[in-house]
Amino acid sequence: MIHAHGSAHIRLASTLALACALACALALAGATPVSAISQNTTLARAQTWLDSPVPYSQATYRRGYRNDCSGYVSACWKTGTSYNTRTFYQVTTPIPAASLRPGDALLKKGYHIRLFYGWLDAEHTSYVAYESANGIIAGCRVHSLAEDLDFGYKPVRYDRITASAKPRNVLSNGGFDSWARSWNAAGEEPVWWQLSGEWWQVLARHRKDVYHVAKNGLQLLNSNVDTATYTEMSQTASITAGVRYQLTAWAKTAFRPEGVTLGVSYLDRYGNALAETTATATRWHIGATAFSPMSLLTTSPAGAAAARVSVRLAGGASVNASGVVLPRSVFLDDISLVRPQVWVTTRTSATTSYSGRTITLSGSVTPRSAVGTDAVVWIKRPGSTMWKRLTTTRIYASGSAGAWRRAYTFTRAMARGKYYFKVSVPALPGYLGATSGDVRVRLR
Repeated sequence: MIHAHGSAHIRLASTLALACALACALALAGATPVSAISQNTTLARAQTWLDSPVPYSQATYRRGYRNDCSGYVSACWKTGTSYNTRTFYQVTTPIPAASLRPGDALLKKGYHIRLFYGWLDAEHTSYVAYESANGIIAGCRVHSLAEDLDFGYKPVRYDRITASAKPRNVLSNGGFDSWARSWNAAGEEPVWWQLSGEWWQVLARHRKDVYHVAKNGLQLLNSNVDTATYTEMSQTASITAGVRYQLTAWAKTAFRPEGVTLGVSYLDRYGNALAETTATATRWHIGATAFSPMSLLTTSPAGAAAARVSVRLAGGASVNASGVVLPRSVFLDDISLVRPQVWVTTRTSATTSYSGRTITLSGSVTPRSAVGTDAVVWIKRPGSTMWKRLTTTRIYASGSAGAWRRAYTFTRAMARGKYYFKVSVPALPGYLGATSGDVRVRLR
C-alpha cells in the first residue's frame, strides 16, 4: 500500500541481526560453480524467491540453497552450493562501483551480500538490490551507494556470469515485479515508477492476485470524488530522436474507461516537452473482465533525449451508505516503450513428407512496408543443431500486410528425419528485424 508522502529511498539498517553475520561466517570448502549463467537468468531466479515468497532462514533450504543472504545470492548465480560472505571470493572478482551491472553484487565480508539489480537514478547515487536478511522475506531494497561503500561493501562480479542483450523495453520494472519495502514492513513502492496525487490518498497497491503475466500487477487508485482530479504513475527513460516507438500498457477496469489516460511526452535534454500524445482507454474498449492492451505508436521528434510515459486516473469515487469511500481504480501490468519490431510467421503445407514430394513454406509479415524486401529462409536438418541459410524470397503484398512463400522439394538423397524451417526479416525503417518461430516437417 502506497501513500503519496512515502519515501522510495530505503537503506539497510545498521543493526542487521547478528544471526545473519554468523551464518555468513560459516565456511564452505571445495565449492565450485556448475555452469555459466546470464544476467537475465540471474535476475529471473532472484525474482522467484520474491514471488514464492521465501522467508530468511539459516536452517532451511530451497532447492539446495540455504535461505539466508548468501544462500540466496548463490541460488541466483546457480553456483551449485551455498557460499557465504567469507568464501564468495572463490567465485567472484572485485570491480569498480562504476562498472556495476544487473546481476553483480555488493559484498561486505562476514556480514551481508545483496544482488545488484540496477541504478535508480542517472547519477548512480542510489541502486535497487535483491536481498534476503534476518527476519525479512526475500525482496527488493533501495540503497545509497556512498553509504554502502563507506560501510565497507565491495562491488563484485560472479566469475561465470555472462552479459545479456539490452532489452527492447526502455522502461524499467514494466511488469511491476519489483517493489521496494521498508525494513519494518510499513509499505512498499514499485521501483522506478513515480506516483503523484493527493497527499492523503492511497495511490497504488501491489497486486499478486490480479495480473496479466507472471505474478505481479499494480492497482492505481483515486479516492477523490472530484472527476477533475487525477492520480498518476509515470516513468522517464532515455530514448533516441527520430525513431518510432510503441507504447503498450495492459489494463482492465470496472469503472469508466474514459477516466484512464495513457500518454507519452518527449523531452529535450533539459527536460522541456517537445511533443505529447495521449488517449483515453475508451479508444481500446478497456473493460473489467480481462486485461487488454492500450497502445500508442509515435515518432520521437528531433532533439528528443527522453520520454515520459504516464497513466492517469480521474477521480469520481463514490461513498456508500456507511460513509465508506469507494475509490476508482485501474489494474495495470506489462507497460513497455519499445522500438516496434517486424512481425513474421512461418507455416508449412504439410507436417509429413516423402522423397520426391514438394511442400510449401509461407507466412505473413507486418508492417506492410516490408513488401518488396527479401526474407531469409533457414533450415535445420536431421542430426544437426545448426541453422543454415537456405534461400531468400521476396515479400509480396497481401491485403493490409505482406506475405512470403517458398517451395521446398525433398530429394531421394536426403536423410530421413525431422527438418525445421524458419524465416527472418531484416530491420525496416522504424522497425527492428525479427525471426519467426520454427515449423517441423518429418521426412519419411
